[in-house]
Amino acid sequence: MTMRRWLQERPLWIRLLVVLAHLLTVAGLAAVCWHWVRGKSWDDSLSFALTVMGSGLGAVCGTAIVRRKAGRGDN
Repeated sequence: MTMRRWLQERPLWIRLLVVLAHLLTVAGLAAVCWHWVRGKSWDDSLSFALTVMGSGLGAVCGTAIVRRKAGRGDN
């Protein structure tokens, strides 16, 4: 069973939790990298992480809207 099929069989709230966990993981890694690699303060790093998380969440929501509005024959 693929991950995509596993997610499709789950309720919406579980899928949303998976997306949120993924976004938090990516944002946390972005904050740590921004702090260690760039040498920025933790305030700057957390602001960067919020920016990354907002961009990711916007992309997920935007994709969902486009897919919902697409017709059956649209790929």
